Amino acid sequence: MPISPKKERILVVDDSATTLEVLQRNLAAAEYQVFTTQGVPEAIEILKGTQIDLVITDLKMPSVSGLDLIRHIRENFKDTEVMMITGYPSIEGAVTAVKTGAEEFIAKPFTDDELLCAVRRALDKLKEAHKSQDIAAIDKAMEEMNAAWQNASQEMYAASGAENAGQTGGSQAGAEAPHSDGGDDSGVSDVEYEEVDDKKK
Repeated sequence: MPISPKKERILVVDDSATTLEVLQRNLAAAEYQVFTTQGVPEAIEILKGTQIDLVITDLKMPSVSGLDLIRHIRENFKDTEVMMITGYPSIEGAVTAVKTGAEEFIAKPFTDDELLCAVRRALDKLKEAHKSQDIAAIDKAMEEMNAAWQNASQEMYAASGAENAGQTGGSQAGAEAPHSDGGDDSGVSDVEYEEVDDKKK
């Protein structure tokens, strides 16, 4: 039986219960795993306990705004993308949202296609970011392995050189040993000379 791909997890934050219901229904129909909440404090608690891939947040909400939530996510949840939705669209608001860290910005009312396309773009950017991180991690691991191999090779070469030096020194000492018995360069020992002198006498 084939393993089904992991469903991306999306957290929707909006103080409007109607908006939450519509987004939850549309995203679930697209086979995303959806979490919903009407306030930023509750959203932060969900983020602490669950790995969320994408947060869709309203801009204007009571007490704490969507911009504050985006800032918190960018500082504390690096692997989570953010999409801003708002019923008060403006160029200034869009620019502020993007500068704060939102990957996508769409204005209410939006169609199902507009929503899903924006969601897909944000999640694709997240995947590309993960791939880049994986490649960087692999490159770093390869560099560390190469450095370790070079160090090991240098240590082996140094040890081999020291061993060869010891063997050479031993061979030289053995070659000089025959000259220490008191004989001359002819190779005839002192005892043999004494025997020859006795016969002459």
